[in-house]
Amino acid sequence: MRTWRLPALAMATAVLVACNTPQPLITDGEAVGGGHGAINLEQGWSRDVQERAWFSSFGSRLLPTAWLKVLEQADAQDRFMADAHLDALGVPGKDNQLLLVEHAGTAREHRRLLESGLWYSEFDAAARRLYYSRNAHYGIFARTLSASGELSAETAIAPDIMDGWHVVGGRIWHFAPSRIVSPSADLLEFNPQDGSERLLAHMDAEPRDALFSVTPQHDRVLYTTAVSEDTDIGALRLARAH
Repeated sequence: MRTWRLPALAMATAVLVACNTPQPLITDGEAVGGGHGAINLEQGWSRDVQERAWFSSFGSRLLPTAWLKVLEQADAQDRFMADAHLDALGVPGKDNQLLLVEHAGTAREHRRLLESGLWYSEFDAAARRLYYSRNAHYGIFARTLSASGELSAETAIAPDIMDGWHVVGGRIWHFAPSRIVSPSADLLEFNPQDGSERLLAHMDAEPRDALFSVTPQHDRVLYTTAVSEDTDIGALRLARAH
């Protein structure tokens, strides 16, 4: 029996030593796998630890938008996304107001509150139309400014647009999860006149929020990207364009 125990013990010891062999730490300048040119900065961890930190859920889960729309408050049947509830939670933008200012800068100046809780807005000067989104409602809304200075009643024009958007040439450009492959995004153009939509470009990136802009010639889109990983501290190195 001793003849068999010693090799087994030696094998177990060898396996234990191999498992405990420390992995090399990531150093400054090492490429991030799948990072499209991004590089690592030294943080005192190995590739294995980095992967576990990036892709472990830490208990968090994403809630589908369709569920959020019908989600009820605890111990109540009111919607979680109701204005009063979001105000109580202190949602950013709840104090933003849409005001109609008449006779601005004169003794007859008068301000009329049209909407509150605006998240983002843009004015299409050519069409004399104001587009905006609100923090407690999904989609984009619009009001038209008449020649006499009156704003029309609110119209919901794009109930499914939630991410960042911009008014470009009378159309609304926005990003949406790709219909082709994931994770990536499609740049879409929405026509507020007839509700049609067309694909402008497919991008192997995931732009988020209103963090993009369009050149005056409408031939380039400048954007930032977001990734699914989360970290407490980040850094980047800027290079001057030539």
